[in-house]
Amino acid sequence: MRGEMRGFSCWSVDTRTVPPNTPATRLLSRLHQRASLFAGALALAVVATTTMFGVRAISDPSPWLHLRIGRFLLEGGRFGFPDPWAPFATKQYVLTEWLPAIIGYLTYDRFGSPGIAWLRGAGILILLTAVLWTTRRTSGAIAAILVAFIAVLGAYDGLAERPQMISLIFVAITLGAWWRTTEDLRPRWWLVPLTWVWASCHGLWLVGVGVGVIVGLGLAFDGRISGYQLRRLLLVPLASLCAVGLTPIGPKLLLAPFTVGSNARDFVGEWQSSDIRLPATVITLLMISFVVVVWARSARTPRWWQIGLLVAALICALAMARTVAIGAVLAAPLMAQEVQNLLATPVTRSSRRSQMAWLGLTAAALLVAVPLAGAVAQRPESVPLRLAAQLQEIPNGTVVIATGDVTGWLLWSAPNLKPVEDLRIEIFDPAYVRRFIETMAAGPAWRDFVNDSGATVALLEDDSPLSTALQERAHWRATGSDAGYLLLRRP
Repeated sequence: MRGEMRGFSCWSVDTRTVPPNTPATRLLSRLHQRASLFAGALALAVVATTTMFGVRAISDPSPWLHLRIGRFLLEGGRFGFPDPWAPFATKQYVLTEWLPAIIGYLTYDRFGSPGIAWLRGAGILILLTAVLWTTRRTSGAIAAILVAFIAVLGAYDGLAERPQMISLIFVAITLGAWWRTTEDLRPRWWLVPLTWVWASCHGLWLVGVGVGVIVGLGLAFDGRISGYQLRRLLLVPLASLCAVGLTPIGPKLLLAPFTVGSNARDFVGEWQSSDIRLPATVITLLMISFVVVVWARSARTPRWWQIGLLVAALICALAMARTVAIGAVLAAPLMAQEVQNLLATPVTRSSRRSQMAWLGLTAAALLVAVPLAGAVAQRPESVPLRLAAQLQEIPNGTVVIATGDVTGWLLWSAPNLKPVEDLRIEIFDPAYVRRFIETMAAGPAWRDFVNDSGATVALLEDDSPLSTALQERAHWRATGSDAGYLLLRRP
């Protein structure tokens, strides 16, 4: 019997049950070949599409802040209190993303904006591969590739040039590891050092710990493991928590996800409830709904750990805009399994040849992404590049009022200036942030805030209420404009 797949095929033929050189054998052989060709074509289309929408000009406001942090750290800088950049901060900044900040800066220093765009495209392709690793365990190649791509579309809003991408990759890897634990009941101890790296990259490492707890308890409720086995499995998430406390940031990193969220939830859109009208949210909810409907119509009873993962996916999809992508990743293997069950075809393990074919295709896409990034990502979007020279000539330590989204770029391009508020929302007192938001809307006390801050420069959107108020009522003068921003000076 040829028990392994050729190429990306999701079917294998047991020739022991069919006489050789018969019409049935030839028919099965043709079906096998067509499935292999279709799976290969699907893989090519998915990788090509992912590469095209993954490599684009920098448009997110966050990477500029991370570039500034990376350069600051490599130059020997350290964050403490008072904050070295924010004169009105009331808390110390906790470096939850120091590792990708350093890698990002080194990449930008060598390759410029196209290097960051390539990193984002590479991250999306790696995420696709990681999700495929989980879906391929539960389904054939065609269903696995298709659902993995759907999951990437569901995660689209989280696929910007920022460290959150790394968290999504680690979620997929951790999910796949625990899925394998449900098959052989063996703990994956390598998840402990993986969590150490994860915690050095982004604050969503807590999701990985949660997945371990859900699967462990679910297996216990299913009656598949004893109390001793449960305690042994739960040692993995417990040891992972210890690993987080042993990162260079220390034990305070354990509380960082909660301290950041407590402030950001009131003021930052991505920390607030999901918008179910957005395409990515709709896709993720449809993935979850598909699984629920199939379970409801099936005679099979889902395992408790599967129910736990689906509930976690639903909570992530609805809780916050920034966790919709996690919901898509968590739902992917569950959806792939049910798609495969509907196809009613046998599933074989991925062969070495099919694995190498996928890796080769991904490697080729990464090579193609190099000139593509150079062509489309030379000039970043949504930042006033032509104002950089003026900003750098302003005296060192000058306080500037700037629109929140542009403050990351401002810290990067004009480190001589001190924004009254920046993207690190967690280091500011909530009452102060509310005053800042009211000022940006030209509320009743906007003049008091401007005077109290001592700001003599403003970098604002040209149609913002505060920009209009400063020019018409406080007689600030515009000295430059670019990309929809005005540079204003106090008279």
